Amino acid sequence: MRPVPLGLASNHGRTGGSTALSTVTTLTRNSDQRLMQAFHRRETVAARALYQRFGSLVYGVGLRILGDAARASAMVETTFVELWRRAPRYLAGTIRLDAWVLLQAVDVAEALCREPGCHCPERPEPIRVALANAGPIPA
Repeated sequence: MRPVPLGLASNHGRTGGSTALSTVTTLTRNSDQRLMQAFHRRETVAARALYQRFGSLVYGVGLRILGDAARASAMVETTFVELWRRAPRYLAGTIRLDAWVLLQAVDVAEALCREPGCHCPERPEPIRVALANAGPIPA
């Protein structure tokens, strides 16, 4: 089982009440820019919403590039910490949020691949190129 970063899925993903769950759902439906602004302000609801939307995708990218569940789990945690640091850099409308999040994950995976003794079964560059070409959400 992979670890969950930032305490986002305590109680196995349950938020502890219908009000909190409703807030997560509402925030998830709001604009990506507002979600990232709230995430940067370290709002727990925003962190939970972002993790619920992208945690599994980030893990899948990590598993594909790194080829190891434990390393992919560590990559998820590092990626969400990096997302928190880089949140002000996200500009909605220039790239889809899913593509931006996964580009950050590829950056983290690539850094892990450069560690001594690491062998990564897949090169991250083709994934990075595909994500970079994702572009904005069509109007």
